[in-house]
Amino acid sequence: MAQVFQPLVVARTVRPGGGPLAHAGVGQGALQQRSVAEDVADAALQRGEGDLVAPGELLPLTGMKGISRSRPVVSDVALVLVSRQGGPRYQRLEQLSGRSLALPPGGLLLLLFFAFWWRTSRPRLARLCGVCGFFGLWLMSMPLSVEWMARWLESEPALLAEDLPGLAQRADAIVILGAGRQTNDPAWGDDAPSLLAAERLRYAARLAKTSALPVLISGGLHYGRPPSEAALMANALLQDFGVPTRWQEGLSRTTWENATLSAPQLREAGVRRVVLVTQAWHMQRARWSFERQGFEVIPAPVGFLGGANLRPFGGWLPEAQAFWQSGMLLNEAIGLVGYRLFYR
Repeated sequence: MAQVFQPLVVARTVRPGGGPLAHAGVGQGALQQRSVAEDVADAALQRGEGDLVAPGELLPLTGMKGISRSRPVVSDVALVLVSRQGGPRYQRLEQLSGRSLALPPGGLLLLLFFAFWWRTSRPRLARLCGVCGFFGLWLMSMPLSVEWMARWLESEPALLAEDLPGLAQRADAIVILGAGRQTNDPAWGDDAPSLLAAERLRYAARLAKTSALPVLISGGLHYGRPPSEAALMANALLQDFGVPTRWQEGLSRTTWENATLSAPQLREAGVRRVVLVTQAWHMQRARWSFERQGFEVIPAPVGFLGGANLRPFGGWLPEAQAFWQSGMLLNEAIGLVGYRLFYR
């Protein structure tokens, strides 16, 4: 069994209420911690010397006994910087576990593959796989499916325009969550916030200008590639909308880490109530994550997908955009259930 990780640099300890930075070294099958300066970790990260992963996603070093792929290295640190020193190969656990193949459309394409592969040896099973794969792809590509899934996920209503001026009395800060990036875009000179992130920035800029609340942006690196999503979004927020960013959290990779890694900065500034800006279909999970850190959350959802689709034939015909949106919504539904199981 191939072992591909060499976790041997730095880790940020983030517990409820905050915590110190730690160094995570691997020895005798366990992560051992010792305090190091925060700028050491941040400098190593910005230099691109490693990728941030959660300890539960780490696979052990080759030759470590008593630890298998099903029992990854664990620790009480929230993030570990996996070193690139010495040129070791490493990947995220979701890639190793085949998540991209298990979730649609990968899983549905696998069904079609097996339908072809078993067409002579197992014809009944092949027909079942073919029917499930075909109709699964068709359902994912229907605007009507997007509408139905979004209505289930989009439980938080939009803020009313007349409520915006009063946000300053109800909240202490605005928090914008990262949403990926467009890489190597020559129009912007390099990487730029994704379309979803740009939608969040536009809405947050309106909220910030109306309420004069300070802004925190949370979003980490893309496979260890600097700058962070938070830095890209902060630059766009200032350059395009004239709104400065008070705080940046540039280490998180998940919604849970958005909350846990933003919490120390917000608490240090005395922030207890936040206006949370993200897509409407993502708001349930985002709000739950921040509330678990003790914050009072005012949802500010944007980008609703649950309205009437207004497509020909009621949205029963397949569309490429609907296929992309269905993938996001399905992933969000799985994440919503998973968070409540694993982050209790």
